[in-house]
Amino acid sequence: MQRWAGPAGGEEETEAPLSTPEVCQLTHELLGFLKTEAQYSLRRLTPLEQQHLYGGPQMAPKEAEELPSFFQGVQLVPHEVKGGYRIGEFLTFNCLAGVGDLYSDCLRSFWTCPRCRLYMPFTPLERVA
Repeated sequence: MQRWAGPAGGEEETEAPLSTPEVCQLTHELLGFLKTEAQYSLRRLTPLEQQHLYGGPQMAPKEAEELPSFFQGVQLVPHEVKGGYRIGEFLTFNCLAGVGDLYSDCLRSFWTCPRCRLYMPFTPLERVA
């Protein structure tokens, strides 16, 4: 750090100017960072995925105490439809169904056989057989 006399006579602390090799290295690393590519894809949700997207209002109010500490000072209000908790006007926390739940719900569901009235969880393929 160097001290320079400012226009009003006061002293200002400023950093020493960077050398040319440091500027070149910083520029090269910054450009490399900005050119980083992230692979992603977008697709439309199927009606079945939309049906099982949200967990529903199953969270008990006592579970709010176990939520991460970055919600301190915010009143957690349970969401009536999606489940989870409303953090703000545009944010609902912990409302999405887990991957395991979505898999279980889609793979097997309870079904009643029209012939024998057997009520059991079946996959769509088992219902046809």
